[in-house]
Amino acid sequence: MTIARSMRIHMLVIVLSLSFTGSRSHAENETGQPSQVARGRSLLEDRKPAEALRQFLQVAPSSEEYVQSLAGIILADLALREPQGAIAASEELARQAGQDSECQKARGLLLLTLDRQHAKRALAPLQTAYTLTPTDNTLFLLAGCHATMAMPNQQPPLSGEARLEQLQFAIQCCNELISRNKEDYRYFLLRGYCLYERGDTDSALADLLQAESGMSTEDAQQHRRFIACVALRGAERIFSPSSGSRDKCFEYLNVAISKCPYWARLYFFRGVIRSEYLDDPRGAISDYSMATELEPKSDRNYLFRARVYLEQLILDRAMDDINTAFELCATPSELHYVTRAEIALRDRRYDQAVADCTEAIRLQTSESSRVYFVRALARESLDLKEAALADRAKGMSILLPQPDASASPGQLEEWKRLASTAEEKCNVNFFVFPLGELVGPLRAVLYGK
Repeated sequence: MTIARSMRIHMLVIVLSLSFTGSRSHAENETGQPSQVARGRSLLEDRKPAEALRQFLQVAPSSEEYVQSLAGIILADLALREPQGAIAASEELARQAGQDSECQKARGLLLLTLDRQHAKRALAPLQTAYTLTPTDNTLFLLAGCHATMAMPNQQPPLSGEARLEQLQFAIQCCNELISRNKEDYRYFLLRGYCLYERGDTDSALADLLQAESGMSTEDAQQHRRFIACVALRGAERIFSPSSGSRDKCFEYLNVAISKCPYWARLYFFRGVIRSEYLDDPRGAISDYSMATELEPKSDRNYLFRARVYLEQLILDRAMDDINTAFELCATPSELHYVTRAEIALRDRRYDQAVADCTEAIRLQTSESSRVYFVRALARESLDLKEAALADRAKGMSILLPQPDASASPGQLEEWKRLASTAEEKCNVNFFVFPLGELVGPLRAVLYGK
């Protein structure tokens, strides 16, 4: 299930939960006992929709509570995932309802649930319901409708500014509800979703974590996956090699893993942050190893663990992992070949290093100096001096393009100094060129782009 689909389903759970909350009805019949509609509503609040439906269906058309029973039938059928029964009750309700708040609310909920791509159709009955009876439950459902209208799958789709307006309205409604009742977790849940959609991941996570504390065990289990989705997407939004974002990425991933410890992608992503940006090879190996346990058929887990083993000069494990990555991947990428070439070079398998570098160059989407320097070192070891010099020159031209004719003498001197330093370090240790130079291929492996 995709993250976006998980979020939308979770939003539907929020909206449906309205059907089971609110003040209990205390209406009584002539014998002083709770009426059938009152018993049905009570059963709905207790999450017993099948029993509630039986109560609503016993109400006769001549009864004063017939209209309310139709609203109850809609809610019960929606909870039981019986849309045809809900539609039939809605058609009868449209003939009977008039200006009844509960019935308008039920119609709005039906439209919102059965056709979430056209949430705007539910807005009119919900606004009518709130005008007639401005309760917290109706305001919450109205906020949920506006939040649903801001989803990207709406038809017709809203512009960016219009989406933000819908989200802001929903947030304002939630702010008002929370100011009156801080105990209802649904208000924090809906506001957290809207804040996330608006791009405020920190505030969204604060609300979602607050909502978790008020949930039942069953609801909290599903909700934790939702929190993990929000935290992961927040990390992906800001992922870059810059020092400001990598720490925040790491923080988001820690939150996600604490809520969903069996999701391989989270460990893989955190392993990337640890190995490439936080200089934590031991932690990276641990994360990649957990990812391979949870997702043993994914080549990327072995590929990136191989890179860490290589940098730690654990060559046998590095070669085992990269070979496994090749076996699992139908179409190996540039990064696969570069990694195996570097392992082969360190392991003195120079012919294989040259062959893998050549294939990596063929697959390049943008030029990288690293692969040319690796092939140069392999060719030097094979005594292919001219070819090695050509590779070094090509690598240097990519790493430090020669200044044009307009460069000042000072700029030329600085270029020569940097080129000399890079050349000297390359002779000593080709790992001087960080993986940051392969950010393009790295993102391709991470996101399939």
